[in-house]
Amino acid sequence: AEQINVRLAQAQVTPQQMSMSFLPGEERVLDMEVFAPVKGPLDLYILMDFSNSMSDDLDNLKRMGKELATLVKSLSDDYTIGFGKFVDKVVEPQTDMRPTK
Repeated sequence: AEQINVRLAQAQVTPQQMSMSFLPGEERVLDMEVFAPVKGPLDLYILMDFSNSMSDDLDNLKRMGKELATLVKSLSDDYTIGFGKFVDKVVEPQTDMRPTK
């Protein structure tokens, strides 16, 4: 019979497959094992608006970088952190190009 390997650190259920036939009104008891790791894999991606209006948010993200890394590491031993940036296009309708603004 299949056994759960807790060292895999991933969700597992056993048995994985079975086949049963029932007559009307018939009941059966089925034993299953389920393993859910305490710390599963974790992916975190932060997409940041690099326009000037968001500069204070970028400063906050920089300040809390070590705290964020510590938190993610406490949640999982298998983690990936990614960062991305974008700036809005300086063309209408994404931006108001009127000189009075």
